[in-house]
Amino acid sequence: MRIYIADDDRLVRQGLSAMILRDLSDVEIVGEAASGQAAIAEISALMPDVVITDVKMPDIDGVQLTALITKLGGGIRTIILSGHNDYDYVRQSMKNGAIDYLLKPVIKTELFSLLRSIQSHPGEHTFQHSKEIPSNVKNAQNYIKQHYAEKLTLEIVANSVHLHPSYLSELFTTHIGTSFSAYTMEIRIDRAKELLLGTQYKISSICEMVGYDMMSFSRAFKHITGVSPAQYRKSRGGIADNK
Repeated sequence: MRIYIADDDRLVRQGLSAMILRDLSDVEIVGEAASGQAAIAEISALMPDVVITDVKMPDIDGVQLTALITKLGGGIRTIILSGHNDYDYVRQSMKNGAIDYLLKPVIKTELFSLLRSIQSHPGEHTFQHSKEIPSNVKNAQNYIKQHYAEKLTLEIVANSVHLHPSYLSELFTTHIGTSFSAYTMEIRIDRAKELLLGTQYKISSICEMVGYDMMSFSRAFKHITGVSPAQYRKSRGGIADNK
């Protein structure tokens, strides 16, 4: 497999080259460039199997470069490298023909998994992330279930599963049928219900145990159940506060 690397950071180019050549067999780095303009000139001549490109570069960026590579034909697969704040660029690159993206700093196992998939299926142009969606979503759900009592943001959970926050948000909407915030709220309120009916903890203690302050807890609980925590406990014969 012949690979071309485009990134305006010399250390990134050198690091990727060294990583790939050291640990992958049957792979050749055929060239590299610090700008999109230099890259497309060489890619046109070399016609590599894979191009790994940063999404932001001088003159021609990764979005434009991906479109130009797609126009070349020849089955070149383009992988985008992006930062956490580049998802709009990534989305457009995917529309322009990129097969997948990796977040910086690049995790070796994710890069190698993607490259091995390309080696194993040279004729396919499917997105690697589309294959990983179920496990990524499941991992995010498990993280929320394990850490619901802590501070939870979309960014924190996305980082735990190595996804861009905007991408994880889309996955929740598509595969769970609800937003990240709504799902997190449901997990917390479900646990709160168990504590209200099965323990003697005060409501003020329970709200902290499920990751809320009192005002936010009352508002979220009523949003989900239609009643206040105290009304819920009383109407279902929960154990009265003793702690």
